[in-house]
Amino acid sequence: MDMKSIRQFFEYKPLKNIFDRIYIVDLDSRCCQELATADLTALPAQSYDNWLISFAEKMYKPDSAEFFGQMDLERICLSLTEQAPCYIVYCRQTESICVREYQLNICFSDESRTQVTILRQELSNDYPRPLETMNELSRCNTRFQFLVDRLAEDFIEINVETGLCRMFHANNGMQERRVFKEQIAWWAENLIVPEEREAYIKEYALESLMQYLKANNGFHRANYTTLSSNTPQNLLIISTLVKESYGKPAEYIFAYSQDITQMKIQETRNQQLVDISQQLLTLSQTEPVTGLLNRAACEKLIEKHLSCSKNAISGTMLLIDIDRFKNFNDQYGHSTGDFVLKFLGKAMRDIFRSDDIVSRWGGDEFVVFMRDVFDERMITSRIERLRVRLLKCKKEDQDLPITISIGGGIAILGMTMKDLFEHCDKSLYEVKSNGRNNYLIYSD
Repeated sequence: MDMKSIRQFFEYKPLKNIFDRIYIVDLDSRCCQELATADLTALPAQSYDNWLISFAEKMYKPDSAEFFGQMDLERICLSLTEQAPCYIVYCRQTESICVREYQLNICFSDESRTQVTILRQELSNDYPRPLETMNELSRCNTRFQFLVDRLAEDFIEINVETGLCRMFHANNGMQERRVFKEQIAWWAENLIVPEEREAYIKEYALESLMQYLKANNGFHRANYTTLSSNTPQNLLIISTLVKESYGKPAEYIFAYSQDITQMKIQETRNQQLVDISQQLLTLSQTEPVTGLLNRAACEKLIEKHLSCSKNAISGTMLLIDIDRFKNFNDQYGHSTGDFVLKFLGKAMRDIFRSDDIVSRWGGDEFVVFMRDVFDERMITSRIERLRVRLLKCKKEDQDLPITISIGGGIAILGMTMKDLFEHCDKSLYEVKSNGRNNYLIYSD
C-alpha cells in the first residue's frame, strides 16, 4: 500500500476517530513514515530504530524495557500469520502530569508483506469525540475488508432509532439487517461463556449501551470471554456513537471486536515473570534466618541514601551486637541460637519504622539505619523498647533473656558509608569495654 492509497484509505472519517497516528514501516530499508490522522500530514521519515527510541522516550518509564522487545520487527513479522493477522502492543506514555494508555495495532500493509502498518489507538479516559457522519458506510466495503482481515473479528452498525443492525464479517461481506436485540441474545447463547451471559445481555441492551456511550463522550469498551471450539477466548468490544449529519438526523452505533486472547496470555506470563523476578530479587537481598535485609543490600541502600540526601543530617545508624552470643550458642545449642536471632529480627521489624533500613550484618551483628532521624529522644526511645522486648525472649516456657550492646553514629552531609560505620564501631567498642548491655551514640 503506497502513501497515496494510505491517505485515501484514512480519509474515511470514522477511522480518524479510532486511530490518532499511523506509522508505515518499510521492512527492507527499516524506514518509518509517520502520519497524523487528523490531517494526514506526513512527518519527516526516519529510521525505525530512531523512531522507536523517540517513541520510547515519551513512555511511562517502567514499560520501556518490555516495549523494545515487543516492537522488534522480526518478532512482529513472525507473529503475523493468517490466523493472527494483527499484532497488538499495549503501552503507556507520560503526557504533562498524566499517563495515557495506547494500543498499537500492527499488520502487514498489503499482500506483498514488504511493509507493516502501525495504527495507534488511545485507550485512556480522554475518549475520542463522537463520530460525525454515517453517510460513507454504504461505500466502505473495501475498507472494512482491510480492517476485518487484519484488526478485528467483525464490525457492526446499529441504527439507534430502529434497533436494526448490519454486520460485516471477514470473507463474508456485509450481511442483511437484523434486530440488534435478537442478535445479542443469539451471541449470548452461542458464544459467551455461561457465567458472563447475564452481564453481557444487560450491558448490550440498546438503552444500556446508549447510556454508557453518552456518559463517556460516545465511547465504550468491554471484555468478554467466548467459546471457540470449546476453547475460551478473550474478546475486546469497542463501540462508538455516530451521528448522521445529512438528511434526517439519526444516531448509529459503530462497534468492532478484537480477539485479545494471546495478549491476555502474554500479560499473564509477563506478570508471572515479574513475580518470579521480584521473588528472586527479594531472596537475593534477604538474610534467610531472620528475614531481614542482608549486608550487601543494606550497604547499597544506605550508600544510596547518603549520596542522594542534601540535608545537613541525613539519619542515624545503629550497630547492634548480641552480648556473648557464642557462649549462648554453646550453652543452649545452635537451634536455640537461631530462635534468638529470629526473635531479635522480628522485634526490630516491630519497633523500627517501615522506612528504616533493618538488616542482619553477619553473625550476631545487626545494623539499623533510621532515615532522616537524629532526635536523641526518638533514638533512645526505640533502643529502650528493643532492650525491654529482648528481656522477654522465651522458648517453650524457657526464659532466654538477651542483652545487646549498641554503637550509634549520626550521618552528616558528605559522610560515606565507611565513615559512618567506623563511628558506630568506635561507639560499640567503647560500650563493650565498659561492660556491655548499653548503648552510645558517637559524637565527634
